[in-house]
Amino acid sequence: MSADLLGGMDAPLNGAVLLDDVCAWLRWFVKFPSPEAADAATLYAAATHAATDLQFGPRLRVKSPQKRCGKSRLLEVLSELVRNPLKTVSISAAALVRSIDPADPPTIVFDESDAVFGKGLKGDEKAENLRGILNAGFDRNQPYVRWDVTTRALENCPTFALAIIAGIGDLPDTIEDRAVPLVMARKMKEETCLRTGPHGACPFVHKYRPRRDAPLLRALRDRLSSWVVPLAGEIGTAEPVMPDGLSDRAEDVWEALIAVADLAGGNWPKRARDAAVKLMAEAETGGADRSLSIRLLADLRQVFTADKMFTYDLIGALCRVEESPWRTVSYGKPLDANRLSELLRPYDIRPQQIWHSGANTRGYHRAQFEDSWKRYLPPGDSYQAGGAARPAMDVSSQANPLAANPGLAGGGARPIGPQGSHQGPSNLAGLAGTPTQAGPQDSIAGQPGIPGDYAEPDFARMYDEAWHDPNAEIE
Repeated sequence: MSADLLGGMDAPLNGAVLLDDVCAWLRWFVKFPSPEAADAATLYAAATHAATDLQFGPRLRVKSPQKRCGKSRLLEVLSELVRNPLKTVSISAAALVRSIDPADPPTIVFDESDAVFGKGLKGDEKAENLRGILNAGFDRNQPYVRWDVTTRALENCPTFALAIIAGIGDLPDTIEDRAVPLVMARKMKEETCLRTGPHGACPFVHKYRPRRDAPLLRALRDRLSSWVVPLAGEIGTAEPVMPDGLSDRAEDVWEALIAVADLAGGNWPKRARDAAVKLMAEAETGGADRSLSIRLLADLRQVFTADKMFTYDLIGALCRVEESPWRTVSYGKPLDANRLSELLRPYDIRPQQIWHSGANTRGYHRAQFEDSWKRYLPPGDSYQAGGAARPAMDVSSQANPLAANPGLAGGGARPIGPQGSHQGPSNLAGLAGTPTQAGPQDSIAGQPGIPGDYAEPDFARMYDEAWHDPNAEIE
């Protein structure tokens, strides 16, 4: 994968290369919505190893508009990379505070948070107690105080810990405000790698198998810890220069992550600040009713009969859909432009100025919806314009363009990346005590044109180019 890990466990640690490795592993198993999201998850995993010296314990909030968007998979992978993971899907306030050792705080990995903080549970005593502890645990010296009936004395329970929280929809605002936000998107079939057997880097997502892959991730975690722990004091006292546009609370949230990036060097200082600005700006969009938004996407696919439509034409068409909620959706009143925009905002669909039928006003282009329709709705009828149907995608030839790459299929020089097929970098297998199965083609020395220090992996460029234009075909 990189010279840092290929050099073995005794090789000198290079922070920038090590973070590149962590990011590559995360991308290998998880479909991220953007490069910035992958960078944030990487920096968060590294920051957990400095938890003993941090003043603030940011939360990593992993959410999605619907199920099957990769939240639990991301938590699975991160739990093998973070410091001292405490995995749970349901925990009481008393159990949580008694699981926190102030000398060695855990990283709370909390899945299915919507089962605790869902709208139907608003005001629930368990939810409110957990919310209070998660809020208090963001800052040091904020204990949970309870009355111990056995000793008849007050008990100060520690609360400080970093936490990764995943679920559908929004958390209480006070928790969201203390979190690095990641909004996941459902992976499409053509974004999944279908190949088996050894192959090099590709911009597709690979299956994660804990028994096979976790040992390699733990070896990487140990390397990450070996680099971060000696620097924990420096990370904890750092006051990094923050990018413009962040609130005071957001600066506290990103302080440790940016400090890690500054110590790593390379291009990570810029990547960290770009991620902070982008993700916090996206978080300002808030959240609409997710179930209602899926119904909206389905109805829009039915009524969108042109390449572009005015907002008022769309609203009129939606209100004419039989048994639709749009005639009474706004407290008994019909859907309006503001409510339409609010429901579409989580999918990054916003109204635009468009020319149509000799007029210029606000509306939407059909192309804005195509990606969300593919991700969140079952396959529908082909859209027809001017009497001609759009040709169906030839899945057999385009589902995985790497199948036609002779460098991968024929045993030629393979692209550098997380090597060794679904088993990850086979060169690293020895670190976890598993047999090496790759041949000499998996070594950096055998790859023409690769710099000796391997500071700029080819696969990073492939990923970035693919993500910057999500609609582009990858050849």
